[in-house]
Amino acid sequence: MPSQQVLTKEAASRFLVAEQFDMVSSVNTAQYSALDSKAAGLIVRHKGDLDLSGLKSLSLESARAIARHKNALDLSGLPILSVEQATALARHRGDLNLSGLAKISTPVALALSGHRGTLDLTGLKKLDVETAIVISGVKGNLVLRGLTELPEETAAALANHRGILYLGGLKKLSAKSARALESHKGPIGLKGLKTLSDEAIEALSTLKDSMHLGGLTRLSVEAARHLSKHKFNIHLGGVKTMTDAAAIHLARHKGTLHLGGLTTLSLVAARAFSQHKGELCLSGLKEIPDAISAELVKHEEMIYYEDSYDAS
Repeated sequence: MPSQQVLTKEAASRFLVAEQFDMVSSVNTAQYSALDSKAAGLIVRHKGDLDLSGLKSLSLESARAIARHKNALDLSGLPILSVEQATALARHRGDLNLSGLAKISTPVALALSGHRGTLDLTGLKKLDVETAIVISGVKGNLVLRGLTELPEETAAALANHRGILYLGGLKKLSAKSARALESHKGPIGLKGLKTLSDEAIEALSTLKDSMHLGGLTRLSVEAARHLSKHKFNIHLGGVKTMTDAAAIHLARHKGTLHLGGLTTLSLVAARAFSQHKGELCLSGLKEIPDAISAELVKHEEMIYYEDSYDAS
């Protein structure tokens, strides 16, 4: 078994001195698998994001110390967390990456729910209803990209969350589960979904914030009609082609519309989107014929021809 590389007080001091004089440090905080408690008390003075992703274990004393760090904290190498450690780390304010946790108990989830800031739990592949109810109390963004399925009961529990909900790992989403998310307040990322039924899209169209559906490659006329009723921003950057009928419906949507996957646009579609109310991303269009351009210039708000959208 390889010996642990311990981040000592001396190494932490060298790291901070290099930062103070704006020098490249020889100390890479991400390479250490263990953290000395005295080093923990020092390293939190680092002014930027703190990468401790190599840590495989963490003492309670060190957890309490690094929780005082004032920027993003990466502890993605930790495979397990006790209730006491979770309680200590929940006092951290900012992005907290715990994506190495493959599972968490309900008591640990309850402790982490006190965290304020983005909480990354991408390592979780499954989430039972009780734990979902508790973790939804996190006061910030919640990253659950490891989930590939979302049962209706779990979706209903997560709907209590307030903030951005990252569910980009989902491979399928039933209409019932989509409907269960309806009361969620905050953007939802669902970019892992390659297909969705029209019924599921109809349910999602009632969401009360932006949604990322950038994994969809096709959009039916019925789906476009449902999405046109959505009152917030929609990311559909994976859609490569669109019928004129779908474009006419979708153009009635009000809000930012990301269609960066479209490489061509018919005259009928261009005429429809020129009437769209909200910003429009058409970054996939490489060559725009004069007739199409003449229609798009009628659009009253910003049209982006370069992809600057934050695909959350």
